[in-house]
Amino acid sequence: MDPDRCGIYPNVMDSNFGFESYAAYILQQPLVVARHGARIVGVGRKSAFEVYPSFLGHGDIEQILSMFYYDVCLNHNGIELRTADSLAPRYAASYAQLIKTLFSSHAAQEGILRRYAGANSAQIEAAKVGICCNGYQAQVYGRAAAGEVSWLLAQAKSHAAAPDDRRLLEPLAELAAKSAPRARFPAAFKPYFSIGSAMYQAIVFAVY
Repeated sequence: MDPDRCGIYPNVMDSNFGFESYAAYILQQPLVVARHGARIVGVGRKSAFEVYPSFLGHGDIEQILSMFYYDVCLNHNGIELRTADSLAPRYAASYAQLIKTLFSSHAAQEGILRRYAGANSAQIEAAKVGICCNGYQAQVYGRAAAGEVSWLLAQAKSHAAAPDDRRLLEPLAELAAKSAPRARFPAAFKPYFSIGSAMYQAIVFAVY
């Protein structure tokens, strides 16, 4: 994994975080490749400040954004929650409904901000690793992972706009209710294939 472009964006929980600080940060990171007219060329560890002139065209901006793969990142389509696409279809649909409901409800957002007040990037990274390695047994932000998933699902169900929305939440709710231990994979693969994947999506991105 490339630490310059992957994982948790390092300043995501800073008080001044926003589109401007995100842009300033990625413009200083290694690009690997850059756009020159219709060609894409290798530039090694040079940053956008070193490669591009003062003016960036629309295509240049899209190329720069496309080179960064944070768990939550910005691209030409909007804000992308990247690792959610690794879930099985029924869990992906359930997760999408969870995020849609929590993000569209002011009351749900206020509750989440109160519950996870003070969380920082290091704690988010620790939660991510803990859930991927230890599943429901992980401790996240000082609480049990299984309990946090149940709490988030309860918030979503209570703020869902329609019965169909609540039904879409059921696959994640069923997974949480089982409180099953993590799947057993060789140690090198645990961060990528543990049953904690769906739980990680639910907890970590709610804090974002």
